[in-house]
Amino acid sequence: MDYEERYKKFSKNNLPQFFWDKERDTIEYVYYNDGHPSPYVNLYNALEQITWAGFYYPYICKYITSKLIDDKYVEEVVVDHNHSHDFDDVVKHLYYSPESFRIEKEDEKYYSEQELQYLKDVQKYLLFIGLKDVETNHIPVSRYRNKLQKKYANVSKHTYTAKLLKLVSENKIDFVICKRYGPFDDEVKKYQPKEYRALVKDENGDFKLFVEYTYAEPKLYKEVKDKYQREEFKDDDKIVVLHLKVLERFD
Repeated sequence: MDYEERYKKFSKNNLPQFFWDKERDTIEYVYYNDGHPSPYVNLYNALEQITWAGFYYPYICKYITSKLIDDKYVEEVVVDHNHSHDFDDVVKHLYYSPESFRIEKEDEKYYSEQELQYLKDVQKYLLFIGLKDVETNHIPVSRYRNKLQKKYANVSKHTYTAKLLKLVSENKIDFVICKRYGPFDDEVKKYQPKEYRALVKDENGDFKLFVEYTYAEPKLYKEVKDKYQREEFKDDDKIVVLHLKVLERFD
């Protein structure tokens, strides 16, 4: 089916309509503008074109441009100010430029707190697994076959306070505690080897430990407070003690 035929049924639409294309297994929002179909992957992109309302996300990143030199276009790698009108596009530039990507302090106002945290967490992880900036349009497939991602795939990502991180790192305690939420927390649960592992971050988002949780047991806070104190718990609060062993330490 050709392009025009695919969208012919929307020819009278001047507002975007949801369209699931079974043949291509894609979702789009489609309307016609000046006699031609306008398909968009995201509804907000479609509405942006109609309403002239939009987003502006500035950032610094590395990207590839080209210059005409002696009648020939030559690629040039630069690190410079850039911007997008789509958060997905911001994430794309971060993904291909994890070393150089940054948002200037004065530009943070264009992002929500949640967006900034997301970008920070993604960048920290990409750098942790050794991903580098792309400096060519011919990206080798090896970039998408990361050994560290294979090693840490499907493990949890946990954040420890500086106090807890110090105690665990120095082998002063071999557990963390959390609040009991349901009836299953009232029983001892043993984990199989490799069943429950986590990369542990500090409060700045830097990866510090790779741990494996071995078993969880119900206790009262007063039974463990001599080893580890948490101000939010009272003596008779029901908690879960999650025992662990440290598999790796990162500088």
